[in-house]
Amino acid sequence: MDWGIVGRTMVVAVVGICAVAHGYVPATLHHAFSDMADADENGVADSLEQYLAGNGFTPPPGYDPASSDLDADGLPDMSEWILGTDPLAAEPHMFAAPAPAPAGDGSMVLHMQLPDYFGNYAEVFGRENLCLGGWEVVDGWIPTYGAGGVDWTDAARTNAAAYFYLIFDATMDWDGDGFSDHREHFVSGTDPSVFNHIDSDGDGMHDWYEIKLFGDLSQSPFGDFDGDGLANGAELVWDGAFTVLMYSDPSLFDTDNEGLDDGTEVALGTDPWKADTDGDGIGDAVEALSRRTDPNNPDTLPPVIAFGTH
Repeated sequence: MDWGIVGRTMVVAVVGICAVAHGYVPATLHHAFSDMADADENGVADSLEQYLAGNGFTPPPGYDPASSDLDADGLPDMSEWILGTDPLAAEPHMFAAPAPAPAGDGSMVLHMQLPDYFGNYAEVFGRENLCLGGWEVVDGWIPTYGAGGVDWTDAARTNAAAYFYLIFDATMDWDGDGFSDHREHFVSGTDPSVFNHIDSDGDGMHDWYEIKLFGDLSQSPFGDFDGDGLANGAELVWDGAFTVLMYSDPSLFDTDNEGLDDGTEVALGTDPWKADTDGDGIGDAVEALSRRTDPNNPDTLPPVIAFGTH
């Protein structure tokens, strides 16, 4: 797999057992298959010339975008322009062979290399054809725990002849209504700057959070979807019409994946989103279960037994 990262998005094209990925910035560049007209017949697409000039670069005589690599990232300028990546900004690339399918069922396994700015969750959109049809949500809430990469299995995609993925930071939600800016833009067609006030089943939980976290609207505030001892409505609180507070993730038994379930963290007063609440370099689970120190106090030390001679 060849992953390209631009801005805050990634596109992965999976064809058979081969995978090719390219960065994609629809908000700042043209569509990946935009017009390649060349009115002055100088071998450089007019749209590419305009983009380069707008960023302070005037192509010299004889400039050949098919062989030039202005950002030295290994992709020729024309290839980047056609694919939708930025020819003036180098994109990191990672090459890896596709992983074997779990249990031999042919599922597609993606090795997602994530930039540092990603939050604790990623989301994946997909489509079968880049030229036809819109994007569909493949998985809207993938825990990454802030790691630089994560393996994710598309169980619904078995030996697909061709499929394309978009990977985003799922925590980018300007209006806080549960659907990320990217999801609103690509799928729902709603305004990512306006909180959408929806509770169609009248259960006191915002629809979009229910769909994102639980997959449907079947949960109630009184259930315990993840079995951590905390009710869904205690972990996820809809505070008025325009504010949703997530004290911990109601879809995860252990939100920060450090070894203490969310119910235990609430009892201890630790932060379910932080593996090391007091920041002393020792994880909450280690302090609470092994060292018997206070995970809320970086100054506490385990008891010391001193042996002396008389």
